[in-house]
Amino acid sequence: MAKTNKQGAYYAARDYAGFLRRLLVVLVDSAFLLLAFIILALISAAVPVLDRFFWQLYLATCYLYLAVLKSSSLGTIGYRVAGVRLVTLSGQTLNLWQTSCRLGFLILGPLNLPLDLIILRAEPDRQSMRDKIMGTFVVRRHAMAAGHGSIRYRRLFWMSWCLTLPEVARDQENSDL
Repeated sequence: MAKTNKQGAYYAARDYAGFLRRLLVVLVDSAFLLLAFIILALISAAVPVLDRFFWQLYLATCYLYLAVLKSSSLGTIGYRVAGVRLVTLSGQTLNLWQTSCRLGFLILGPLNLPLDLIILRAEPDRQSMRDKIMGTFVVRRHAMAAGHGSIRYRRLFWMSWCLTLPEVARDQENSDL
């Protein structure tokens, strides 16, 4: 494992968002986007000019909701209901570029979301595959870092891919937090 001079933050095990919290986020955010779809469809039906741009409007709404809101301190409605936030390995809020790339990994394939939810159950930091690739954590809203360690790179063999992914090294005495 290659170490870097960069420092990252790690959290207590109870502060990482687990399966049920993430599932709640997915359900709430999906319900919101379904409601947005219905509202846009009704508006488009009433205003014929908008009907031509329905899908562009809906995709823009999805992007604003899933990328722009996640890069803000507000978070999505699902994040607010579940009481979680998205942070980088250093414990900072993600910028728009990072949330956009993270969203891109979600929409690359239809099985990414179920695989993400399955993978995070086995991970001590409750990271989904896209979190691992992007170097992010989903933690409780008011979680404070339990410690800091150097960011190191670990090889992961996954679905015939060899990935080199960043992770935060923990002190041995704090590794069970």
